[in-house]
Order: sequence, then C-alpha cells, then structure tokens
Amino acid sequence: MSARVRPSPWLLLVVMPTALYVVAGKRYSELMSLGPGWARARGMAEGYTAASIRQICAVARAVAVIGYGLWTLAAATGDGHLTRLSFLPFAVALFRYGVLLKDGRGDALVTWLLRLLPRPVFCRLPF
Repeated sequence: MSARVRPSPWLLLVVMPTALYVVAGKRYSELMSLGPGWARARGMAEGYTAASIRQICAVARAVAVIGYGLWTLAAATGDGHLTRLSFLPFAVALFRYGVLLKDGRGDALVTWLLRLLPRPVFCRLPF
C-alpha cells in the first residue's frame, strides 16, 4: 500500500534527467574501458556510439541543472537564500561527474560521493 501523495513535477524534472545522466555516464565508462567489444557485452548497446552517449549526457545534465535552478527560484519564498544557494553544490556535483567521465572514471561515482561525506573519527571505512 502506498501513500496517495502525488510527486512534485519539480522532483520529476530534476531526478529523471539526473538519473539518465548517471546511467549514460556509466555506459560511457563501459564503452571507454571495453572498447569495440562493448556492443557484444551489452546487447542493447549496438546503436550507441561514444558521441551519442556524450550527447545524451550533455542534454540530461543541462535539463537537470536548469530544472533545479528553476525550482530554486520558484521554491524560494521570502528570505530563501539558502534554497537558492543549494543550486551551487548540485551544479558542481554534476559538472564534477562530467570531469570523472572525461577522465574515464565515470564508474567510480559511488566511491567519489562516499569520499565527500564527513566521517566520524571512530569510523574508518576501507576506501
């Protein structure tokens, strides 16, 4: 049983292209690491080239950043400077993932995100 709460259109406008960006970025990393044998490893990948995946990434990132920016403008009521400022970390994170993709390390997204999290002194994670 689920709650009868309709998701915000802003949530869908931001989450869907962000997810597409991450998925396409991971596929691009696979393509770069596996080379020509990539299409055989992924049955659905036969029609995709590196250029087409890069284009998908660019469009998805642009839609996500613009959508989040529009949400921050629409959601900021009164003195909503913090809401507007939340745009910066979001945009920087997406563009930083683009740098990881360019460096051929798009599959290391989770490791990169976990390194950003503050860790307590008593907690030593093995990465």
